[in-house]
Parts: sequence; structure tokens; C-alpha cells
Amino acid sequence: MTQQTTWAATLAPIGKPDPAGRTIDPDCVITVREGALLFALDGTRIGRVTGASVIDGHLVVAGTLDPNRTLPNALPTFDAGYNDRRTFGPVDSDDPGSGTVTYHTMEINAVRIRPGLE
Repeated sequence: MTQQTTWAATLAPIGKPDPAGRTIDPDCVITVREGALLFALDGTRIGRVTGASVIDGHLVVAGTLDPNRTLPNALPTFDAGYNDRRTFGPVDSDDPGSGTVTYHTMEINAVRIRPGLE
């Protein structure tokens, strides 16, 4: 019998900006792309994302780890879809950490553990 380890991670608050200036509208429709992956600090695939929920005012995702993989002790972030419905704040730019964006619909395409977020 093969055992798959499950994981869950809190990604962002709902209705308030996360550290990157992204806000998820409380009425946002959130989906997970089929086959969405979880990536480690070095970009190596370590698992799959299987679902997303709003729990206690935060976006929480869950999934399964690949065999012989562990979840790093670092903060995760997410890649959203290109076709998401979102609005941009007046200071938005392409620079990371600049500007704001509010998601009204969102598809999670991947979850990444990012260097510097440990």
C-alpha cells in the first residue's frame, strides 16, 4: 500500500493586502487549476495542490506531497491565472512589491515556497 502525505498552507488573508500588495475580495470565486503543483525553494516539484478554502478569513490550500518529499519550513505564495478578474490600484507597476491588485476571481496555478520568506 502506498501512503501519500497531505499538506495544507495558509496563503493570504481575505479582504486585506498580503505582503506583496495582493488583496482577495471577500466575494472572490477561487478555483484550483487541475494539476496545479507545489514547488520547493529551489523550484523542484514536491507535490500537488488539490483544493482551496477560506478558513478563518484566510485563503488555505491543501494537497499531497510526492513520495519522499517534505514540506519546507517557509512561507508559501501562489501563482494566479492569467484570466483572473482583478482590479489594480493607482500605484500598480510590474515591479515586485509595488502597487496593489485586488482579485475578484482567481485560479491558483501553482504554490511556491519562495527564498527569503523563511
